[in-house]
Amino acid sequence: MRNRRFVVIALVILALTVLFAGCHPRYWMYDNIKYPTSSAGLDAARRGINSSLDGIESLSKPISNSVKVVIPNFQRVRDAGVVKRGRPTQEQIDYVATILHMGYLGMADALKKRNIFSQVNVSESYDTSNPSLGDENYLIWLYLTDQGGAQWYMKRKGMTDKMLIQIDLSKKYTAKILSWLNSVQDNISKADYVEGRNLESRIQESPKAASSGTGFVISSDGYILTAHHVVGECKYISTNLNEKEEVLKIIASDAQNDLALLKSEKPCQYFAILTTDPDIKIGEGVIAVGYSLSGLLAEQAQISTGVVSAIAGLRNDFRFLQITAPVQLGNSGGPLLDENGKVIGIVVAKLNATLIQKYTGDIPQNVNFAIKSSIAKLLLDAYKVNYITDTGRGSGRSDVKKGKSIKEISSEATKYTIKLQCWQ
Repeated sequence: MRNRRFVVIALVILALTVLFAGCHPRYWMYDNIKYPTSSAGLDAARRGINSSLDGIESLSKPISNSVKVVIPNFQRVRDAGVVKRGRPTQEQIDYVATILHMGYLGMADALKKRNIFSQVNVSESYDTSNPSLGDENYLIWLYLTDQGGAQWYMKRKGMTDKMLIQIDLSKKYTAKILSWLNSVQDNISKADYVEGRNLESRIQESPKAASSGTGFVISSDGYILTAHHVVGECKYISTNLNEKEEVLKIIASDAQNDLALLKSEKPCQYFAILTTDPDIKIGEGVIAVGYSLSGLLAEQAQISTGVVSAIAGLRNDFRFLQITAPVQLGNSGGPLLDENGKVIGIVVAKLNATLIQKYTGDIPQNVNFAIKSSIAKLLLDAYKVNYITDTGRGSGRSDVKKGKSIKEISSEATKYTIKLQCWQ
């Protein structure tokens, strides 16, 4: 129960959706409890934040790096429109802004308690749109807009691109804060533990054909989904989509979620259907389709089967599914299908067995990852792609056959799954 108060505060912090209908002059609300004075409500908030830190477990050994955490100062929080409704008094606005500001400081304290970094330096600023990094190795900041919207970011010293810090809003209580902390850790160390990005380049020796991967057609007008790391460093991407080699246009590339959107100039007869069912179960059967080990194995789309072994990825990253279906170099960007042939994910990575063996003495088997189709939908919607789901979105098609055989699913999938060639 003592953790609940901080999580309620944190939920306000992370979403900035405080709806303040105007405090009754006789009491002040905090965590659905009425307090006779604003000072009593603020004292309760401080106690809730402080007691919640007991629920944050510390890592045994931090990374040997420092971090600078920049949060908006009180005046910035106050000016960002924290009170959304009613006609509040100045005291009421200050009350909400103070709780939010204390919550931001509480997030920094949670980072210190988790012991991820060897040193955590916290500063406050009115403008947090693009804070500067000092002598620290990492920068974490909360960008607060003039309309009260907010997003956490981080970047490493020397990097030009910023990374999103993800928060799983589907979880309850302290799990939301833990998902934020896990996302920080994931941004630091994912590259050390996961094979995927740039590994396909090892399979080709040609000075021009740098790498290969997999993609799949997602609409009749030629849009194609794949993984970001398949196309990230390519001068151009080619495929034999229409039985003739053509160069595809790169429409968008999302490094944070490891997704990319390509476009063929020609219409496509065959394309995938995305699932709209977010209730993916552990143990659900899946089929991975891709062009594995190009140049070594058969030059055609290959099929592997398995199950969903976890509904989250490394460090409980809610964007990913963990699957047992075997994948190899070249599978990246291929569709992950459910038992009805609908796309529930995009294959993006496999666990680095060599590295894990080095640290644990054990060789992991069939620990692979796909980013969920719900994340891919965000990219498709942003670019107004006319894709189709099992409820008939787009062209209105809704006659998705249930209970297909693996043979039927494979026959359909190989028609819209394509090999991508990266040229440098």
